[in-house]
Amino acid sequence: IVSYNVEQARGDDGHNVVTIVMHHYNVDVQGAMDRIAEWHQRLADQFLTNYNKLPSWGREIDAQVERYIQGIGNWVRANDAWSFESERYFGLNGREIEQSRWVTLLPRVSAEKPAVV
Repeated sequence: IVSYNVEQARGDDGHNVVTIVMHHYNVDVQGAMDRIAEWHQRLADQFLTNYNKLPSWGREIDAQVERYIQGIGNWVRANDAWSFESERYFGLNGREIEQSRWVTLLPRVSAEKPAVV
């Protein structure tokens, strides 16, 4: 989701989940964002539900599993934080966008020659 704006601006959004959902469900950008947000929330809820249902394998194994599962959750949250704290997707407006969740789409850049990445 966070990379969609910069990818659509440079015409490189064909592999982005937002574009895929737009085409698959015949919805606009906001419709795709809403569907993806709902899906993400369901996955997060399922993760927490399953986390709370973990069986016990004994104190030592339980501690290792706990650390591993927390690491997975922290990785997802850290990736989200990085997306707004770095300037990669939102420039200097990352913190503001993180709070408001409002993004103005960048204009598409048409290049006569594709940029070499």
